[in-house]
Amino acid sequence: GHLKHGCDFILSAWDPSAKTLVALLGDPNLDHSYWMPPEMIDEIRMPRPVFRLSPSKPGSEVAGEFAATLAASAMVFEKYGSALGGAMNSAYISKIKKAAVEILAFGEQYKGNYAKSVPLVEDFYNSFSGYEDELAWGCAWLAKATGGPAYKARAFQYYKQSLPSPGWGINWDSKAYGNSFLMYDLFPPGSPEHELGRQKIGADLDFWMNSVPKLEGTLAILTEWGSNRYAANEAFLSMLWFKRSKVAKYREWAKSQIDFMLGDNSNGFSYVIGIGSRYPKNPHHRAAHGSFGDSMAVPSETRHVLYGALVGGHMNTSGIAYNDDRNDYQSNEVACDYNAGLSGALAGLVETFKGGRGAAVPREMPGKEIEVSASQSRTPTSTTVDVNLVQMTGWPPRKVGLSVRYYISIGEVSESDLKVSILGGVRSPSAAATVKRDASGSYAEINWGQANAPFPARQSDNRAAVKFEISLRSGRPWRGRGKDPSDGDNSKIVVMSGNSVLHGSGSGGGPNPPPATQPPKPPAPRTPAPRPPTPTSAPSSPPRPPPETPAPTPQAPKTPAPKPSSTPVPVPTNGPTGSDALEWSVPALWGGGMVVEARVVGGVAGTTVSFDWDVPVDIVNMWSANQVVSEPKRLVCRLIHSAEWGFQASFAGSTAPKPLNIRVEGTKSSDRVAPAMAVRTPPPLPPPATPPPPIPQSGGPCGDISYDSS
Repeated sequence: GHLKHGCDFILSAWDPSAKTLVALLGDPNLDHSYWMPPEMIDEIRMPRPVFRLSPSKPGSEVAGEFAATLAASAMVFEKYGSALGGAMNSAYISKIKKAAVEILAFGEQYKGNYAKSVPLVEDFYNSFSGYEDELAWGCAWLAKATGGPAYKARAFQYYKQSLPSPGWGINWDSKAYGNSFLMYDLFPPGSPEHELGRQKIGADLDFWMNSVPKLEGTLAILTEWGSNRYAANEAFLSMLWFKRSKVAKYREWAKSQIDFMLGDNSNGFSYVIGIGSRYPKNPHHRAAHGSFGDSMAVPSETRHVLYGALVGGHMNTSGIAYNDDRNDYQSNEVACDYNAGLSGALAGLVETFKGGRGAAVPREMPGKEIEVSASQSRTPTSTTVDVNLVQMTGWPPRKVGLSVRYYISIGEVSESDLKVSILGGVRSPSAAATVKRDASGSYAEINWGQANAPFPARQSDNRAAVKFEISLRSGRPWRGRGKDPSDGDNSKIVVMSGNSVLHGSGSGGGPNPPPATQPPKPPAPRTPAPRPPTPTSAPSSPPRPPPETPAPTPQAPKTPAPKPSSTPVPVPTNGPTGSDALEWSVPALWGGGMVVEARVVGGVAGTTVSFDWDVPVDIVNMWSANQVVSEPKRLVCRLIHSAEWGFQASFAGSTAPKPLNIRVEGTKSSDRVAPAMAVRTPPPLPPPATPPPPIPQSGGPCGDISYDSS
C-alpha cells in the first residue's frame, strides 16, 4: 500500500499531454516557519504552491528518480502482486511502466538541473552531483524492468559521466554508488561494464571500513549532519555486496553499524526510537511532537513515540555526547532518507541471520486534549462567568465543534426561568446559550460550531474564551442559590464534541491536575537539508548553508477582557503615495492592560515597525511578529508572516498608551516615517475577576520520520 501510494503520487504529478512534471509542492521556506501537526496545514490555509518542470524548465534529476521508482515498483508488483492485493494487477503494472518510459524520455529529451528551474530547492535539496547519476538510475531500473537493451546501454553511458569516487556515499543527491551495483547486475561477468561496477563497489566499501573515523572504534562518522544516515546507507550497500560476493567481512561490518545504532555501544543507547530501554525522546519532528501552539516548547514533552525512526546521531568521534534535543536538527532530526538505508540493511540482516518477527508496536493511549479554566462572580440578580479553553487534540489532531457545560445551582427557580447573555470573548459562540439539565444537574451550555471552533495549530488558533451572564428573565433578584458545582472546580466543567466527552465529569468527578507554567517559547528554526557534494578524494563534511535568522512563531495573547468592536485608525505617512500606513486599534482595554491589533499596509514578512511610547509599557506577549527591542518606552518588532500582528501589554493607569515617532521599514514600497497618531480605543472596562490563566500543558519531560518539510 505504501509503495502504491508513492506510485500514485508520481502518476498524478505527470501530465504527458502538456509535458509537465511536478517537482515541488509547497514553499520550503514557509513550511519551515511553522511548527504544528501536518493535519492542521489546511486549517490555517497555508499556501501550497505547485512548481512544475517543463521543456523550458527541465529537471532531469526528478525525471530519472520518478522513472526509477515506477520501474522498480513494477518489478515488486509483478513478483508479489497477488499477495499485495488486487489493486496491483497487470493493468496497473502496465500503467506505471508506461509512465516510467514517458517520464524518463522527458528527462532525457529536455536535459537540465532541476534546481535551476525551481530555485527554491537550492537551499534545501540542491543537485550538487548533477543529473547524469539520476538518468543512469532511471535507465538502469527500466532496463531491469523491461529487459530493453537500449536502456542498459544508455545507463552505462550516464554512469561513466558520473562515476563515484571514494570519499562520500550513496545519499539523497548522489545515486552513483548505487549505480555501481546496477552495472554489476546488468552486464555479464568479465564485461568492462560489470568489472567497472565491481571495482567501484569495492573501493567505496573499503573506504568506509578502513578510512572513515569511527565512534568507539565501531560506528563510522563521515559528517556532522545526520551521520547515522550515511552509515546506515553504507551498511545497506555492504549487505548487498555480501549477498553477491559472499565475503563475510562485508556482512560483519554492516552488522556492526546497525548493532551500534540499536544500542550495542558503551551507553546502551539506541538511536532508533522505541528500540531498547534507552532511546531518543525528543526528535526534531512536527507530527510526533504534536505541538498545539506552533512552538517547539509547547508542550515540553513529545506526545507521540515515532517507533522505528533513526535520528541523526553524533557529530564527530571526539566523545561529544549525542544531543536528544528537539531544537537540534543536525543530531536529532529524522527523515525518509535516514530510514531508507536502515530498512534495507535490516532486511538483509534478517534474511542472513534468519531473524524472527519482533514485538508488535504498542498501541498509543490518548492523552489530555482539552484544558479548561473558569472564574465567576455574583450579584443579587445574576452570575457572571469567564470560561477559557485551550484545544490541544492530538489523537489525532483535529478541528471539531465544541460545547461547554458549566454546572450551576439554580435555587428556587427552574431552568426555563433563566436566560444566558453573551458579554464577549474570543471566538464567539455559534449558537444561543441556554440553561439545561442532565443527570448531573443544571448547566449553562455554550456552543462553538466546527467553523468557529478552536483547533491545535498556532496559539491564536487553539484558544476560545467567553464571558456570559446568567440571570432571571424577569430581572428580579435570584434567591436560594447554593454554591455552583463548576465554581472553583474545573473538573466539573464538561467539554464535549458531539456526544463525546473531552473534559470533565459534570457535578461529580475528581480534580484535574493543576496547569503547568508555560515555558518561554523559542522560535521554530528552519531546517535546511544537508548538502552533500560528490568529493573526489578525502572525506569532508558537506557544505552547509550559513546560519539564518529563524522565523519566530507567533504567540497567542492571554485572554483579555471582553472585546468591544473598534475601528482601525490609519496612520498617515510622509511618503508620496501614502501606501505604507500603520492601522492600529485597541479592541480591549481595562485598568492596567490592553490588547492591540495592528496592520502595516504594504507590510510583508520581515517588515520592521518601531516607535516610542508616551508612558512606560510592558509587552506581555506578541503574536505574528518578533520583538527585536522591547524597552519600557520603546518597541521594535519584525513581522513574521504577513502585514497583521498584535500584542497584549500592561501599563500604569487606565488610558491606553500612545505610540510616537512611528517608523515602518522594509515594506513593498520605500521606508516611511509616520507622525504621531490618535488611537481610537473603547471605553475602559472593569478588570477581570482573576488574571487570564497561562497556557496549561501536560507536565513532565518525556520522549518525534519527517514532515520534510521536516
